[in-house]
Amino acid sequence: MKANRIARSLLRPITSAGTNNSFENCIFDLTGFAAVATGFNLAGSDFTIDGCDFVTGTATNQAGIAITTTAAANRLTVTNSTFRGTIDAGTSTAIKIVGGDGHVIQRNSFIGAYTTTLGAIQNVTTACTNTLILDNTI
Repeated sequence: MKANRIARSLLRPITSAGTNNSFENCIFDLTGFAAVATGFNLAGSDFTIDGCDFVTGTATNQAGIAITTTAAANRLTVTNSTFRGTIDAGTSTAIKIVGGDGHVIQRNSFIGAYTTTLGAIQNVTTACTNTLILDNTI
């Protein structure tokens, strides 16, 4: 699945349990209403996000998390993307990785006041292996 369109006001997360899916050059506004829990819930392998813009917080509404994976979601690739929040409280973390293997998070920009104990990229519950996090700006 390749997409070149704007996704606005997500009312529920984009969920993917399939393999080899991708989004390229898209804008995802996760602030259509208050407290979107997560914008993406990924359980499948080989999911790629490249060159996308995620709006995770405004003065009115914030998403809790932009992207959440499961331990079965191997080889997530997030590159050349921007996660835009606000400088006050709001988004907990931009990318929440729950285990998995072979992830690449590279050349992204994370803007916002993420929860102090979580940060922009969080690995929780299950340790991930063979993961590359490189050249990101937070």
